[in-house]
Amino acid sequence: MPYLSSFERNALLKGLEQGLQQGMQQGIDKGLQILRDNILYGIQTRFGEPPENVAQSLARLDDHERLTAILQALFTASSLDDILPKIHS
Repeated sequence: MPYLSSFERNALLKGLEQGLQQGMQQGIDKGLQILRDNILYGIQTRFGEPPENVAQSLARLDDHERLTAILQALFTASSLDDILPKIHS
């Protein structure tokens, strides 16, 4: 491996850290999108096509715990009205 000056080493480390952070954020974003997609699919499967404002509200959510709670509530909901407060609150 060629000799790297301290400036080059620091630049390389900073680039590696930024790449790692970007990759982690992309993974988190992808996971949140999968949760949103699964919620919409579950709503469509159980209750039919949801109103447009439901999809819009879900698209704005970025809290993993809240999305997971909505998905879990979907399993026991008897109607879309049972989970709407969780989506719109």
